[in-house]
Amino acid sequence: MKKIQNLGFKSFLITPKAVYSNQSQTTLYDQLLAFLSQR
Repeated sequence: MKKIQNLGFKSFLITPKAVYSNQSQTTLYDQLLAFLSQR
């Protein structure tokens, strides 16, 4: 279970770079909250 969470977290760290160029920081923060609430 922990390995899956780590993989998800690593992929989450990669995606904001692409998202940040298109969207606001608030959206990134919302994504982070959504990601953390999934655990």
